[in-house]
Amino acid sequence: MGREQNTSPSRGSGYQVINDLFDRQQDFIVVGLCGKTGSGVSTTAEILNKEFEELHLNTEPPAAWTDYERHEYRLLYNYAKKNWNCFYLVKTRALITARVLGKTADAFTQFLCELVNVDKSGKAEESKNTI
Repeated sequence: MGREQNTSPSRGSGYQVINDLFDRQQDFIVVGLCGKTGSGVSTTAEILNKEFEELHLNTEPPAAWTDYERHEYRLLYNYAKKNWNCFYLVKTRALITARVLGKTADAFTQFLCELVNVDKSGKAEESKNTI
C-alpha cells in the first residue's frame, strides 16, 4: 500500500515528483547536499556516486600512524569494501525538468505565473523582478 497523497496547501503539487519517487521505492536513503560555492558539495556528491573501487583508497594505512590508528583504518576499510553502496546522483534541476515536462501548456504557464507572482491580468507585482 503506497503513501497517501499529501494535499495540504503548504506542500501542494510541487512535491509530486518527490512523492512519486518515494512511492516507488521503500528501501533507500535520500541525502540532500547544499552549501556555498566552493564548499565541497559537488566533490562530496561525486565521491558518493562512485563504486568502491573507483574511490582508489589505500589498502594499507600510512606507516607513520600508530598501531591503533592503523588497526582502525583496516577495520573501516574492510567494512567499507564489503558494505559500500554508491548513491545515485539526482540533481534538483532534473526534478524540476521532470515536473515541467509533465505539465500541460496551460498548467506550465500557471506554474510560471505563480513562480513570479503574476496576477491573472498579466501584471507582475511591483516588488518582484521578473525575468
